[in-house]
Amino acid sequence: MAADDALNEGDTRNEASSAPALWAFGGVIFTGAFLLFQVQPLIGKYILPWFGGGPGIWTTCLLFFQVMLFAGYAYAHWLSGRALAQQVKIHLVLLALALLTLPITPSDQWKPGPGEEPMGHILLLLVASVGLPYLVLASTGPLAQAWFSRANPDRSPYRLYALSNVGSLLALLTFPFVVEPSTTRTMQVNGWSLATVFYIGLFGWVAWQMRGIDGESPNDAPPEKEAVEPAPSLVWNVPLWLLLPACGTVLLMSTTNLICQEIAVIPFLWVVPLALYLLTFIIAFDSPRWYLRPLFVAGFLASAGASCWALNKGVDLSIQKQLGIFISTLFFGCMVCHGELFRLRPPSRKLTAYYLCISGGGALGGLFVSLGAPALFQLFFWEFHLSLGLCGLLAGVLWLRSVWSASRMQLVMVCVLMTAALQALTWGLSQQVRRIQTHVSRTGGKNLYATRNFYGLLKVNEWPAYYPGGTNTLTAKRDLLHGRISHGGQYVDPALALRPITYFGPQSGIGLTLTHVREGGTKRVGVLGLGTGSAAVYARAGDRFRFYEINAAVEHVA
Repeated sequence: MAADDALNEGDTRNEASSAPALWAFGGVIFTGAFLLFQVQPLIGKYILPWFGGGPGIWTTCLLFFQVMLFAGYAYAHWLSGRALAQQVKIHLVLLALALLTLPITPSDQWKPGPGEEPMGHILLLLVASVGLPYLVLASTGPLAQAWFSRANPDRSPYRLYALSNVGSLLALLTFPFVVEPSTTRTMQVNGWSLATVFYIGLFGWVAWQMRGIDGESPNDAPPEKEAVEPAPSLVWNVPLWLLLPACGTVLLMSTTNLICQEIAVIPFLWVVPLALYLLTFIIAFDSPRWYLRPLFVAGFLASAGASCWALNKGVDLSIQKQLGIFISTLFFGCMVCHGELFRLRPPSRKLTAYYLCISGGGALGGLFVSLGAPALFQLFFWEFHLSLGLCGLLAGVLWLRSVWSASRMQLVMVCVLMTAALQALTWGLSQQVRRIQTHVSRTGGKNLYATRNFYGLLKVNEWPAYYPGGTNTLTAKRDLLHGRISHGGQYVDPALALRPITYFGPQSGIGLTLTHVREGGTKRVGVLGLGTGSAAVYARAGDRFRFYEINAAVEHVA
């Protein structure tokens, strides 16, 4: 085998044990990646009913996974700088500690209490239940690739990164179609925990086999001959190693927020964007020939323009068309980010630092969408627009950088094309922003209130409306919107304020039920979701209505 031949060269090698075979490295990396991404929808779905079922649960889970991925990569980077024998001992101890935390079943003690802040609670729950196993799994890719480079200094480890993403993608695709429909939550948690025991055993065996290899540290070895695009300066590359994955993560999470809160709240839509995100990593990191810059940059600009159009059309466009456009934009945008990231890859002696920057950029993107955007953007999910603009700007700068030393004609052509395309994208985004900000006033209404938190975006708009009954007298009506979905309305005139309207009217299902159903003359009614409190108008003396609402902001608005 090639690994065995490499070990037999020179007298500095210790022959106490042979290097693990390629299949062992591949098996550890594939299994670790599969378990890493299988637990994401598994644990997210497990705790979903505890926190109200909104997409904020998934974005918080993504934030945890991104930060823990960074922690795992940081651990691998720190560990790879030590002597190999010390690396093996430390990692075997960490594997044993992770084994002791299994199974990962969250305790019922972690269920939230009334009015409890959900984001911090979810993060603590995830740390307690899956924190250590996830840290070990997150460190698998960079650490195993660093050990592979140590045992096989003449071979590039980057295709193993593509293999890890294949495992991740397979995990995401099998969960909704195979695992989730055919097993219970308890079976899923226990099955994942048993599979993790197998993974820990396999990685422990690989670590034990590595203990006798005394080759150079990847950080000290001379650069191998790889087909890596020359980099002008590491000073410029490190910020790009952070910015490109951060942009991809912001695009992933903002697209997920957009389609789940503005189009349809379907948990399956959590998996689809993440699967496409991973697919772009697989394509980009498998081989340099797959990322064709002109093709994917053009595809991104076209799909980004289509997204501007879809945002302007709003509910006038079918759900299928909106999903197709936004998902296509996510795919092409992430292909640009990850394709350019692969072009900037360093020799394998800088491998763990490179992966550390990638995971760090992902964590920064997750922190921005989960914590920064809700505080900064109140009227809409502007982080989606920001990610489109940043992706286009990075694509243009890197394309110009690549042709800087080419012929003047080629440089001018790329410069003109990218300038025109970026100007068109900026115009489209600005038009959509202006439309959102002025839509209410242009239709004679006004925005009275807007707030955004873990559970989404709430707005109260006031509109001119005619008195009911066919008169031409104007009054005003207020609507509560969660994203684009109405959660009830009310006339401003006190004489009409108790009239049930929208889909709470007398001929609606809730109206017919509460008007005509009598049990002993009085009713005991439980209402799931407060909205504007419209159901309360059907209460009569002696009735008891109890509203269940998880979002404290809705109570304040109502």
